[in-house]
Amino acid sequence: MKFCWALPVVRTHETQRLIEAYIDHSLRAEGNHFDAVLVSLTPDSLDPFVIATKIGMDCKNIELLIAQNTNHILPTYTAKALNTLNAIVGPRASLNIVTGSSKITLSKDQKPIRHAERYVRTREFTEILQQLRQGTTTYDGDFFSIISSDIYPAEDSCQPASYFVAGSSQEAQEVAAKYGDVYIMYASDFSTVERTFENVRALAKQHGRDIQCALLIDVIARKTSEEAWQVAEQLVANTPEQIKRLTKVFLKSVDSVGLGRYRDFGANDLMIDETLWAGLNKINPSNSISSVGSYAEVTSTLKRFHNMGANYFILTCINGDEIENIGQNVIARLKSF
Repeated sequence: MKFCWALPVVRTHETQRLIEAYIDHSLRAEGNHFDAVLVSLTPDSLDPFVIATKIGMDCKNIELLIAQNTNHILPTYTAKALNTLNAIVGPRASLNIVTGSSKITLSKDQKPIRHAERYVRTREFTEILQQLRQGTTTYDGDFFSIISSDIYPAEDSCQPASYFVAGSSQEAQEVAAKYGDVYIMYASDFSTVERTFENVRALAKQHGRDIQCALLIDVIARKTSEEAWQVAEQLVANTPEQIKRLTKVFLKSVDSVGLGRYRDFGANDLMIDETLWAGLNKINPSNSISSVGSYAEVTSTLKRFHNMGANYFILTCINGDEIENIGQNVIARLKSF
């Protein structure tokens, strides 16, 4: 099992403070049983490759999972940037390939296209990345066309980066199974996660491949279950109504299967399972459902997902600064099994 801490995504006019927060979180994650940090790509985040370079130079061992939206950047440039970064900091950086979910966000860069078309672009993007690993590549697709592309610097063939493909839709699963190294999905109810992982592995097998699975999940953990649920309820109660309205508007704009499922959870009941809670869909549009409970309960929940095939966990926490708490009381337990 590997554990990745999602770095904060908070728009601020004091950019230097956000840079310092990224470095501080990364150093502390490195010292508290986390294996990696996720460097997100949103309108409110720093440029992921630039800040990942800074993190990699300031931290000794932490791995870097760098988000790249296929709406933003060419696959050839992505391969060059990733290989360059790994040449600088050692083979610690991998790629989180995302497709985008909201017209509101996508339209900030260019005219948004339909969900199915976006995954055609993501398929081409990921396919080109894999072909570039083999050497000089010529490719003619609907979205990308290259002739005799040869990436310098070349990837370290002994320690290649991993290409994570994120998404909950069937299209995302098919792209991941055929071209990705790791498949990521938003946490959901146990049966949906188990069924999805089984489908992705079966699809990969049809292509003669193996694939690992990853889960993005929020964590609210305390010494007792009662304390954890009190924190969860206070998060919703203390969030300004304006934020709740904006979250609702954003989630209405998405055509992502994963975020759509997240939005629809809690229409009648915020409880998905005894330890799985959808309350954050009222106040935050980008987190996943939460595992809420005592340290033992949250550990058990993550272990159950691991038994379904999740070998990599991306942990988010909207409740402030939880690196030491989660690292020492949840991850340490899981790594001791």
